[in-house]
Amino acid sequence: MDAYLFEGAPKPVQILPEALGMGGSWEGNAGRPVPLAWESHLVKRVHDFLAPLDRPVLVDVGANTGSYALLPALLPSLRVAAFEPNPAACRILRQMLTQNGIFRNRAWTYEVALWSEESFGSVGQLQIPSPHASGCATLGHPTRFHPVGHTEVPLATLDNLIIKLKPSQFSTVDFLKIDTEGAEKFVLQGAKETIARYRPTMLIECVAMNTAAFDYAPDETLALLEQYGYSYEWVSTEDVWTTPQ
Repeated sequence: MDAYLFEGAPKPVQILPEALGMGGSWEGNAGRPVPLAWESHLVKRVHDFLAPLDRPVLVDVGANTGSYALLPALLPSLRVAAFEPNPAACRILRQMLTQNGIFRNRAWTYEVALWSEESFGSVGQLQIPSPHASGCATLGHPTRFHPVGHTEVPLATLDNLIIKLKPSQFSTVDFLKIDTEGAEKFVLQGAKETIARYRPTMLIECVAMNTAAFDYAPDETLALLEQYGYSYEWVSTEDVWTTPQ
């Protein structure tokens, strides 16, 4: 099945039909001849930011089935590190990367949940909603969905994976996207060194009904961004675009 990442994309990408039913990355609008990425105007904005850069690197935290991680299909010099703890979503993501000719020299996938801290062998309980919304899995205690299952997933910090383990692959991080169903504050806390070193532009989801699953308010995420030396603007009802000062 073909899908356009966003209106005006130079070509469609190949997606698997099961990606549409998960929720998260794709609208799956039956009224369209081909589906668009969810909030495709933001995917386009990230594409347009990265397009003029020389060998840019995108770090996609909460990649789901790949509306951002598939951007190398349109930007041949782009490299992506995609983090997705949901086993079903990560499996589909890997299949679609291969289907679109995006191989390991351009994309790395990690089936791990990013968090504020880690210890050896640390794991978290990923709450997975019913199949039609399984792409919206969370480490929190969701009020938005009623989970029907859970699975243990490894926990890590972005600092450990980007700076300590893979320094040669990540000589730069140009853009950081975080959409983790409410865990964004904790991901940012575990990415402090990465952000200080590379000063990436960022797109961060800030949704009260999701952060409530972790007993904090979105304002705490915004305050942390300011503490890190970033300004922000709301680019949708759920997302802020942040710029280093």
